[in-house]
Amino acid sequence: MALLAVPLLASPIVARPITVRDGAGLVVTLKAPARRVASLIGSTVDIMIALGAADRVAARTRYDTATAVRRAADMGGGIDPSVEVLISARPDLFIAWNGQSATPVVSRMRALGVPVYLVDTKDTLAMFATIRDLGALLGMAPKATAAANTLRVELRAVQAQVRTRPRVKAVYVISRSPVIIAAAKSYMAELISVAGGDNPFNDVAGEFPTLSLEAFIARDPDVLIMGRRDGGGTQLARLRETPGWRDLRAVKRGAVIEVDGEQWGRPTLRSGALVRDVAAQLRLVTPLTGITK
Repeated sequence: MALLAVPLLASPIVARPITVRDGAGLVVTLKAPARRVASLIGSTVDIMIALGAADRVAARTRYDTATAVRRAADMGGGIDPSVEVLISARPDLFIAWNGQSATPVVSRMRALGVPVYLVDTKDTLAMFATIRDLGALLGMAPKATAAANTLRVELRAVQAQVRTRPRVKAVYVISRSPVIIAAAKSYMAELISVAGGDNPFNDVAGEFPTLSLEAFIARDPDVLIMGRRDGGGTQLARLRETPGWRDLRAVKRGAVIEVDGEQWGRPTLRSGALVRDVAAQLRLVTPLTGITK
């Protein structure tokens, strides 16, 4: 029996290929779990850090400043990365936006035989799909599944907490000039809905549309949610000094919420904490709106 066991123990373990379908619907196959990942998308870098795979980030953008990935090669911007830096990082997986599928950098990676995963961030379903796929591509599927399940529990807990509260018309304002918002079909609006806010632009096409100021004012949201500037606490004062914006009901009543704009721009495993924060702030400003039901 011992002699029979020897060749079995000495036999090489053959790794099975890993196959997923990315945000563009394209099949991505790796021969083995990715060890050197180059990503143009901050949310995927954050997910890798959360999964304990920060050491596998071989290249990142200048916006990924977490200490855990500081030693990774800096490719520059996410839209115009340095191809030279990217190639020198020797990635075995390259991650880019869905809309970048036809860009020269993606074409170059494919020409070099580097597998490319395109990320779709249009809604929370896409967010969970990215978490699942990254887990598979890193050979960390069980850990990714557990983390995603924890996030779902966190979001459901917030939903339960706000169920009896009055709902308000709340919108995330990405930019004032031009006016860019997170429309109802975006992951931002879906997370705000979990926190108790209904998007007043539910009939507007696209995830992050640009609107005229007149079109925005016509909807007159109850609550505005905006990224912090200059350390926080300045957005309401700025709006009260800005023609058009100062006439909004939310601005007149002080129903303006400030959040970490950088984190809200990244659909990650930290989304549960972001939603809890907005739910708490909505509870504080809702009385200012005059809405009681």
